[in-house]
Amino acid sequence: MNDNHSLDSSTFWHELTLTLSNDGISSSTINIKRLNEILKSTVRTDSRPFVVIFINSMEELNTLKSITEYLPMSYPRWLILFYGDSNSPINQFCRNPYGNLLNLNFDTELITSCYGSNFIEEWWSRKENFTNRQQIGKFIGESNKIEWSARKAFYEIRIPPEGLTFRISLLQGSHYFWMINGEFYGFFAPVLTELSKKMNFSIGSVIIANSSGTRNSVTSEWSGMIGQIARKKADLGIAAFSMTKERMDVVDFTFPVGIGDCRFYYRKPNGLNLRWKAYLEVFEGKVWAAIICSLLATVILLTLIEYRNNGYRSFRMIVDNYLNIWGICCQQGLSRFPERASLRIIYISTFLSVGLLSAIYSGSLISFITVRPTTSLFNTVEEFVDDGTYKLIVVTDGADYSRIKGAKSVLMQRLMALIKIPSELPINTKQAYDQVCNERVAFYSNEMVRATMQDSIPCEIASFKTGEVRAMGMIMQFHSKYTPFVNHHFQRFKSNGMLQRLQQVYFSRSNPRDHVPPYTQMLFEEIYPILYLLIGGCFTAVVVLVLERIYCRNRDQLRNQKNERWIGNNRNIRNRYAHFMY
Repeated sequence: MNDNHSLDSSTFWHELTLTLSNDGISSSTINIKRLNEILKSTVRTDSRPFVVIFINSMEELNTLKSITEYLPMSYPRWLILFYGDSNSPINQFCRNPYGNLLNLNFDTELITSCYGSNFIEEWWSRKENFTNRQQIGKFIGESNKIEWSARKAFYEIRIPPEGLTFRISLLQGSHYFWMINGEFYGFFAPVLTELSKKMNFSIGSVIIANSSGTRNSVTSEWSGMIGQIARKKADLGIAAFSMTKERMDVVDFTFPVGIGDCRFYYRKPNGLNLRWKAYLEVFEGKVWAAIICSLLATVILLTLIEYRNNGYRSFRMIVDNYLNIWGICCQQGLSRFPERASLRIIYISTFLSVGLLSAIYSGSLISFITVRPTTSLFNTVEEFVDDGTYKLIVVTDGADYSRIKGAKSVLMQRLMALIKIPSELPINTKQAYDQVCNERVAFYSNEMVRATMQDSIPCEIASFKTGEVRAMGMIMQFHSKYTPFVNHHFQRFKSNGMLQRLQQVYFSRSNPRDHVPPYTQMLFEEIYPILYLLIGGCFTAVVVLVLERIYCRNRDQLRNQKNERWIGNNRNIRNRYAHFMY
């Protein structure tokens, strides 16, 4: 307790520290006045410290009292040993503690022993000015062996017999927990009922929140249910909240009710609803490039052979040969089969190659259409972003929007560019899935939230994992003394199978064999690529026909003009020759 240690006392502390160190236990001897400083340095670690205090006088007790007013008494575990004269005031206080001089809490874990006593007790406080005590063991004879007493569990004896009163908050539109005419329904309803029995509490008031809640970057205040819990307007927020670091700084999370993958949900594509590029996806780009280059090379080769043999103008021959090759690709014959053997070999080879290529393309196209996956258009977030044809939605005031908006990675910034404006985002999961079924959007959510919807989604949906796994739990006030008790009972609910049974009841998927999809008529959207190609081909043919007619008419006019000039020139020559003869 103080800095004035005798040589024997210093030797004792040194030997004790050495013994603990040899057993792999990290320890240090400090002055009681530095306790607050040491505890603050360990509050973010994974392990709870164990504090051992020796008290020799009421003065030291009062010093400890002034220090514990500012200490988190529920954070460390405590061992307080009282020593000195057995009739001294400090030992009389140890045997009959009064008030709450150590500022104990509802969930403080403290054991103590008095000088000259063989009993070991634990102390805690249910009321502000009273110390509860219970004997938990005793020393046997002079061997210093301890015989521990049979007692109730820690989380059972701390519950006050007069009961507790909890103010709860529920989320409007939640599929986990809702209230109708004062009765609770949903997954959390039986959990709340069982928890109230175990912890002996009643519900004092119910507050309905419009949203989960987000943090205002200017005022640093939280809205929605998280704001209600943070401002201590409610004790327990009953909803499935994603556990994020930002939220854990203002509220406590209970033991997770479930862990699920984060997914992107979108409407399941129809197998007949092809995208425009589906007809080009049969072959990869290199194959199409090789086919086009081969056709152009064939046209050039035919033009060179004919130009060398006939001497016609090259441009017209190029056009004619191109139309001939294009006609072969469209399964058409030639208007006149060439007489030269070299040209015949080229045309026959082209006929065979195009026929084989057409058969390969037709077979591949049919296989591509019938075998291609229709349940998922994307497998990764990168594929979704690269596609760029879908908008992204999240629930307003949810953790997902804040997470994507605050992320610094390039991928998350590209995702942020695809998110709808805040005024168009859904306020709950029902509105989100309505948008998924009616618009070209994807919904970013946890698969546990999807499970609560069961068969209420108005369309078939597909999804893909993002690679992120998230735990879901209820929330309580920050550093609430009741959080360990709720977590204890939640762990018991899990170990005895209660949570698993409830998940099977509320989250089980319907058997796909029991669902026979009704017959639906084929819609225009399912065949519009084929119709548009047909209409586009007819329009192109008409345009080419008009251009060809204009070209032929101009060509005939030029020929007639040339013939008239030639005839006129011949007449002039004959007239001059006849005049010369005369």
